[in-house]
Amino acid sequence: MTTHRLFGPILLIITTFFYAVSHGLVKHLTGDMHVTQLAFVRFISGPLVLVPFWMMGRFKIRITRWKPMLIRTSFGVSTMLLYFLALKLGEAGRVSLIFQASAIWAMIFGKILFDETPSLQTRWAVPVAFIGLFFVINPSMHFKISLSDTIAIVASLLNAIVFLSLKDLRRDHDTLSIIAVSYSLSALFLVIPMMIYFTPIATTTQWGLLILIGGIGFLGNFLMTVGFKYTATGVSGLILVGLVPMMYAIGIAFFGESPTLDSLFGAAIVIAALGVIAKYQ
Repeated sequence: MTTHRLFGPILLIITTFFYAVSHGLVKHLTGDMHVTQLAFVRFISGPLVLVPFWMMGRFKIRITRWKPMLIRTSFGVSTMLLYFLALKLGEAGRVSLIFQASAIWAMIFGKILFDETPSLQTRWAVPVAFIGLFFVINPSMHFKISLSDTIAIVASLLNAIVFLSLKDLRRDHDTLSIIAVSYSLSALFLVIPMMIYFTPIATTTQWGLLILIGGIGFLGNFLMTVGFKYTATGVSGLILVGLVPMMYAIGIAFFGESPTLDSLFGAAIVIAALGVIAKYQ
């Protein structure tokens, strides 16, 4: 019984680790490759893995509502491009934190668009999260927002729309259909931009890292889907918030980043607020 209860959380912890590694590798490779190329690799992994199983009849692809699917796909592509660009320009932990704030925007949009009522704890957590974001974005109190922070904020807003469209699709579509179609369309959308900005892959190491980005990115998405099935919603959200401190650690250890104490203080506030939102919303 205990093993069964731990199954979902363990999968989500592995997912968080996979995402941190994948995003860290993306930041590393943005020095040599264009973000469109890296985003294409991320999305093409889905159809490369799933289409053969679909052709063998292991599962069926069924999409009945194309409007939310196209919204999810177009905003998903835009989100990843901006997020990867922000990672290229900014600090890994800081960009990841701002991006994870999409959970806040999704809740606000859900209230405005669908009249969803947030819990009392969540209503208190939102303004606290904004205070923390202020310390992260303006640690010197100069009221100047860097380009990477601005891009991350826009990516966060777009990702909130991806969340809501995905939530809508999951009401009457299975997960594999959503992943197979959205990833395939996303890769298709990126073919021409990727070819325009294509950078020759010079070394075997670069090939290996690209395959790793695509492989563990897709595997992380799959494990997250399974993990959600066996884990309470609040616990799932709390575990996935753990991506942020992992990205801070990667930035410090591998990219020589030195977050200020004010920024770290703000990050701690935001992480705590996101944890409350994940648990009670």
